[in-house]
Amino acid sequence: MSAYWKEKTHFFSDSEYICSKCGYVADRAYKQCPACGAEMSKSKPDGNWVDEEEMLNILLED
Repeated sequence: MSAYWKEKTHFFSDSEYICSKCGYVADRAYKQCPACGAEMSKSKPDGNWVDEEEMLNILLED
């Protein structure tokens, strides 16, 4: 079965890649998930970094 990596980007740490099939968190986008063996077809960005940027703006605002 085909699956994809959901790329979770952070401001102050490395990106994480989450398997859409089993939820395994990897440090890079492998061609195959090390946990469940699913063949990866693509990578999709996760928009959570926008929330991190918004929080940073709130904290640094004068």
